[in-house]
Amino acid sequence: MESDKAAYQKYVGTYKDSSIEIVISMDDFGLSAEVSGRRGKLKLTAKDNHIFLVEGMQERVEFVLNDKNKIIKLIGLDSPMELDRIK
Repeated sequence: MESDKAAYQKYVGTYKDSSIEIVISMDDFGLSAEVSGRRGKLKLTAKDNHIFLVEGMQERVEFVLNDKNKIIKLIGLDSPMELDRIK
């Protein structure tokens, strides 16, 4: 499991599908997710390599890498969410 905040920088970006956009950002406390059109950020807590628990929800998300080790998607492990990285 990655614990170094600098290692989390690779997850920062904007992820989107046809109905939702989520911005992943990093602050002094770690990663957070902000859903477009909703107020507030949700803290992401690392659970495994590239897998995070969304604070206040029974939802785990996973950042998917391509064969060049770049993050290309954000998927829900407990829901059918699949977002492409656009930024």
